[in-house]
Amino acid sequence: MSVAKPSLDTVSNAAHPFGLPLGTVRAFMALLILSYFWLVIYWPTSVKPFLGHCFLLPLVLYSFTLNRDSIAHISFRKRILPFVLRLIIVIGTMAALAFLFSRGVDHARERLTPDIGEITNWWMPFAGVLSGGLLFGIILNWLLGPSGNLFKSLRAWLSVVSMVMLSVELGLFAIHLSSNGGDSTFVEFLRFYSLVEIGFVSAYFGTRI
Repeated sequence: MSVAKPSLDTVSNAAHPFGLPLGTVRAFMALLILSYFWLVIYWPTSVKPFLGHCFLLPLVLYSFTLNRDSIAHISFRKRILPFVLRLIIVIGTMAALAFLFSRGVDHARERLTPDIGEITNWWMPFAGVLSGGLLFGIILNWLLGPSGNLFKSLRAWLSVVSMVMLSVELGLFAIHLSSNGGDSTFVEFLRFYSLVEIGFVSAYFGTRI
C-alpha cells in the first residue's frame, strides 16, 4: 500500500524568507542600501547619490531593532548570521566615513548631497511612496495578523522582490557612474525605478513594525 507524499503548500505552510534566522533579511537589505553609498564614497570621480536612495536610510536604522521577546527562543547559533551582517554594516560604514572625511568636510558634503534640482522636484513623490509603503505593510499586518500563513507568504515575497530590486539597482547605478552620468533618459529611468523600489522595501519594513 503506497502512501501519498504531502504536497508543499506555500500558503498553508509559510516560512520565513529563505528559512533564514529572524533579522537576517532586514540586515541584508540594510547592507544593500548602504553598499550604494559606499559605492558613491569610493568612486574615483565626482558623483552624487540619487535622492530616492537617501529615503531608504531611515529603514537601515530600523534593521538594527529586534524585539527581545521575539528572539528569546532563538538559539545563539541562529543569531550569528544577523550579527555578522550587522557587524559588516558597522565596520564598513565607519571605514567609508573615515575615508570620506579624510578628504575634507567640503568633499564629504559635496559627495553625499543629492542634486538640488532633484530635491526640489522629487522629494514629495519619494516621501509619499515611502509613507504609503510603510502604511500598506502596517495595514497588511493588521488585517491578516502577524501569525497568519497568508501574511507570512506575502511578507516573504515582498522581501524577495525588495532584495532583487536593491541588488539590480546597484548594478544599474554602477553602469550610470561608468558612463559619467551622461544619459538623461537613463537617469529618469533610475528615478522611477527608485520609486517602485521604495514602495516594495518600505512595504516589507512596514510588515515588520
